[in-house]
Amino acid sequence: MLSEAFVRMGAGEWFCRAPLGIIGPTGSVMVTPGVVYRTGKPLNGLDIALLLDSWHATGSLPANITVQK
Repeated sequence: MLSEAFVRMGAGEWFCRAPLGIIGPTGSVMVTPGVVYRTGKPLNGLDIALLLDSWHATGSLPANITVQK
């Protein structure tokens, strides 16, 4: 699901190409196609790019993160 919604542009930069809901400890966020998410620029308290970098490195998201279409 994440690989369909995001393209890595470089370390800490992710281009969103499909809408997706991400639910974390600070609440839910709806990512928007056409937007570049960058590390250090949280959206509603959730650093989308940092989460995606972690997923890219480990193959999984933290246990407290849920993704919905």
